[in-house]
Amino acid sequence: MNIKNMFLTIIGLFTVSIILSFFQLTLVESLRVVFGAFYILFLPGFIIVYFFFKDRDIIEKIALSFALSIAIVPLIVFYLNYLFKIKITAFNVFLTVLAIIGIVSFIAKYTQKKRNLFNENFKTRYNKRENEFFNRIHNKSLKRKSGKLRR
Repeated sequence: MNIKNMFLTIIGLFTVSIILSFFQLTLVESLRVVFGAFYILFLPGFIIVYFFFKDRDIIEKIALSFALSIAIVPLIVFYLNYLFKIKITAFNVFLTVLAIIGIVSFIAKYTQKKRNLFNENFKTRYNKRENEFFNRIHNKSLKRKSGKLRR
């Protein structure tokens, strides 16, 4: 994501907040609603989709982002409440989403480094074998043309 897209997204969210403030909400409440909805319903899923589903279209990424966020955030918040007796408050949900984003980012960066190392090793081994194979075939075809190799 480049800076221009991020800037346009933030301007769009502020515009929606200002429009909502014309109704029965104050500007601070409308900002809280809009940015909270973006933070809870979109951002965790988008981080997961961005790191793990790189081959998807942008429309698919957006749809998967909403679906994953709606599925993951409540489950984790409820499990934290059930297992560790952490109360469900706005601040705790904020910290939970922040932890989800941090953990997914860490896992993605760690696996990406590992994957890059694996891909580099695989590519060098594969290219060596491929070159040896094609060299053998090429040598055999040259011998056939020269008449040294019989069938």
